[in-house]
Amino acid sequence: MTTQTTETKKRPIDEARERLKLLSLEVADLVEAGTFLTINDAIVETLYKSDAHRQFKSYQQWRKEGYQVQKGEKAFLLWARPKEIQRPIEDGKTAEELDELMKFFPLAYLFSNAQVDPVGEPVEVPEAEPPATLHKFSLEPLEY
Repeated sequence: MTTQTTETKKRPIDEARERLKLLSLEVADLVEAGTFLTINDAIVETLYKSDAHRQFKSYQQWRKEGYQVQKGEKAFLLWARPKEIQRPIEDGKTAEELDELMKFFPLAYLFSNAQVDPVGEPVEVPEAEPPATLHKFSLEPLEY
């Protein structure tokens, strides 16, 4: 009888987060030196931009401008606006310690101008009310 080792398979979001952490480490020195204001700026300018990929927007932003992301295209990853979340509850913590908040950086998925096709007139995309746990993505610089 063979015994199988049960390895916990990483979720795709966890793998994407790990890739983005590695990219962030690659450009951290540029941010610390003042070459770029944010990690996102450094990643876009040094790793993502090329002759083909010049402009980056979310799926919804491209749709609003009358473009459709081509089928099968993979998104570029950046850090989205941080949100404050409750720290996980640990045994033996006092009520004051449980009220601590921590910053959580969600992932933002962007597509470049080389990954979209015009579909005619800009599309009116209705603004759906996001669930309370989700926040809208913004390209504004983030402070680290």
